[in-house]
Amino acid sequence: MDAIVDESTPTPAPVRSRGPLVAGVVLGAVAAAVATVVLANGLASPAPTVEAGPPRDQGARAEPTLAPSPTPVAFTAADALAGAAAAAAQFSPPSLASGQYLRHAWTETTLALVDPDPSSSGWSSPDYGIARGMASGGWTITRSGSDYSPADPHSDWYREWGAPSVTGTYGAATPSDRGVESLLQAYGTGQPLYTEGGAPTLPEGSGETFVWYLDNMPRDPQAMLDWVIDRQGEDAAGWVEGKAGWFLIGILSYNAGDPAARAAIYQALGLLSGTTVGPEIAGTRTLTFDAHLASPDAGGISLRRYTLTIDMSTGLVTETSTTSDVGTGVIPDAVPDHRITYAMSIVDGLP
Repeated sequence: MDAIVDESTPTPAPVRSRGPLVAGVVLGAVAAAVATVVLANGLASPAPTVEAGPPRDQGARAEPTLAPSPTPVAFTAADALAGAAAAAAQFSPPSLASGQYLRHAWTETTLALVDPDPSSSGWSSPDYGIARGMASGGWTITRSGSDYSPADPHSDWYREWGAPSVTGTYGAATPSDRGVESLLQAYGTGQPLYTEGGAPTLPEGSGETFVWYLDNMPRDPQAMLDWVIDRQGEDAAGWVEGKAGWFLIGILSYNAGDPAARAAIYQALGLLSGTTVGPEIAGTRTLTFDAHLASPDAGGISLRRYTLTIDMSTGLVTETSTTSDVGTGVIPDAVPDHRITYAMSIVDGLP
């Protein structure tokens, strides 16, 4: 009987651990709780707001509002001369090898006036004849040439130029007037290469070379200007500063000599009144110096104008001009009495 009972009693199933299931339920409950809190907090946060802008027409494009630009400050003649002085002080002429020269090529255009006097040659210069403002017409004569400077500007320079030609006719003048032939004869057929036995002299000076002036002038700008005026002596009313300015421009036009002295000249020019500056064109600026000259031939006080064009990166001069009796006569003011343009290059020897 005991054996029968043992065989009929079912064997109990083994008990499985419920640990993983309980852990899953707990983790699920926690995750649900966290999600509920996050969702609840998100719903409770204030919604972002958009500021209302001004209404605009349908399809119109919104343009950004630009901040006002600062008012530009005018570039003055003093600024240009200060810049030229700084450039001149830092610029050194190119080094020359043995036998090389610095070629200073120039093109000169001069105005000649019709002289109606039958006993004259038929023409005169604005500086040594009838006044420009009273002339019935005139011609411009152009010629080109070169100066050759050695490494030491105190040594011998060389010069040459070609034949002149008539390049402009103004007012009542004609290309066939009797004065033209005489005028061209006065200029000659050209000048072969020659030397003056040193550096070039200044027409306005007393025979000294331009290098002599660079070596001996005071370096203080005001003292330099006073020194030049004192050496030139008294002159017509209102003309003293104008004459000094043209003299200093003449020294600069050789584009050679002590950089510090050239810089001081630019600063001295900045002390002259009546100076204006034009816009920058291809790295150059043109300064205009106006001076009044008591001239009986011009009917009292006339205006004389000088211009100086400067390469602002080097302080080298690229053009100078002078015009008398500005604003009078039949010849346009844009046609100066005298204009010279300059260009520099290195050559391996003299022509």
